Amino acid sequence: GTVLRGGEPSPSAENRPHLRTPLDRMCTSIYNTVNTETGHERTGDHVLISIDVRDRRPIYEQIVEKYETLIAGGVMAPGEQLPSVRQMASELSINPNTIQKAYAILEMKGFTYTVKGRGSFVSGDQAVAERKRGIWREKFISLVREGKELGMTDSAVLAAVREVYGGGGDD
Repeated sequence: GTVLRGGEPSPSAENRPHLRTPLDRMCTSIYNTVNTETGHERTGDHVLISIDVRDRRPIYEQIVEKYETLIAGGVMAPGEQLPSVRQMASELSINPNTIQKAYAILEMKGFTYTVKGRGSFVSGDQAVAERKRGIWREKFISLVREGKELGMTDSAVLAAVREVYGGGGDD
């Protein structure tokens, strides 16, 4: 199997017999430790992502969205290295060209940069993260307006937000 930095064996399907089917591997995250502060899983230097096989969007779009969110949310720091194309393709049982396409889009959008022979790294461009947050805000406002048109009260919307954030009371 693949070996991560520090000589740790990767949590590939061969090491976990219960993850031998392609569907199981696709729904499994790349790495296997939970970062309790952010809720994102992490092992060593890498943040993991997962692919939803029921999602109708192409896999490369899911990868791009996950990394955009991780980078814009500050889970991945500027200069942090993304897993290699080969490593991600192996762990997720996805064609390397799909991973390469996602990485190219991330670089084109300014979320990452590539160093020849070394890999892809998170850029320190805060404007990119701010654009992502602005797009999220527009979507959120649109959704709240739709809820209002459907008769949802502001307290129902706030209750839904609190549910996501795990709080029940006013903070």
